[in-house]
Amino acid sequence: MPSAPKNRSKLIFLIFLLLVVAVAHVAIGGSSVPSSELINALFFKNDVQLVWQQIVWDLRVPRMLTALLAGASLSLAGLQMQTLFRNPLAGPDVLGLTAGAGLGVGICIFLGISFSFFIPLMSLFAFGGAFLVFILILPMTRYIKDQTALLLIGVMISALGSALLGILQFTSGSDELQSYVLWTFGSLGSTTYYELFILLAGLILGIILAFANTKNMNAWPLGDAYLKNLAIPVKRARLLMIVSASILTGITTAYCGPIAFVGLSTPLLVRNWFRDFNHENLIVASCLCGSIVLIVCDLSTHLFSAHVAIPINVATSLLGAPVVIFFIVRLKKISI
Repeated sequence: MPSAPKNRSKLIFLIFLLLVVAVAHVAIGGSSVPSSELINALFFKNDVQLVWQQIVWDLRVPRMLTALLAGASLSLAGLQMQTLFRNPLAGPDVLGLTAGAGLGVGICIFLGISFSFFIPLMSLFAFGGAFLVFILILPMTRYIKDQTALLLIGVMISALGSALLGILQFTSGSDELQSYVLWTFGSLGSTTYYELFILLAGLILGIILAFANTKNMNAWPLGDAYLKNLAIPVKRARLLMIVSASILTGITTAYCGPIAFVGLSTPLLVRNWFRDFNHENLIVASCLCGSIVLIVCDLSTHLFSAHVAIPINVATSLLGAPVVIFFIVRLKKISI
């Protein structure tokens, strides 16, 4: 296990890398902004043309902050799910949590609820859908000891949610159907500063719940029998992980769509790089690494065309799937 100073140096490196990719994200985009105008727009807003201010502050900065917050949220949710199920291949999208949140949002869309006026209600539906999936899966963990079987149940719940959404799509109008299809592609460029505040509040709440549960999560890999011998409140610890992951995934999915692989691949990278069982370090590292990964993925959406960006869900799948395959093939066996 790496020493504490070595892990601290890795965290410092991640903070530095996050700053670099965040600046790069603001500097690079579909529209070419001269470097002098970019600096003036960022620091001297009164001395720059209105068009540069709008590009920087209305488009690029909110998009970068959305990627930062959404990446951290999904990565932290994935870390807690991997800990909860003692399975490094668990994630919000694999176990059906994202599908549950998507079902909640889909119900809102197909009921004709507008994003513009009912965004808080949309978040509530997404959180409720994600939490409902976890409530369905959680009792099964007491009877099913095979984690592979549990993952298959999560996949089946995702299929059930997709079937219900299919019914809604089949019976809906063309406008609602188009809105939902566009939402499924994922988007980081449509959030306002008000919505960013809600994303930030959800992330802060999720982090607080996670840090309040770090001692329990550190002992979680030992198994339920050892946890009871150590007088660890198993039910309370499990509930904290469920609520935190549901809040993080539900709110992020509501505003950004179902973003794949970030919640699965990023905690896997962090665990294998840090080799640390202390969740205080893993929580911070997962948040930082998740932000970096999603910002880089969003930057890559402009590689194919300078003026047309591919959907963020396509980019995360293209980059995330090879990472998971690499670790499975390279390590042959991965564990918490």
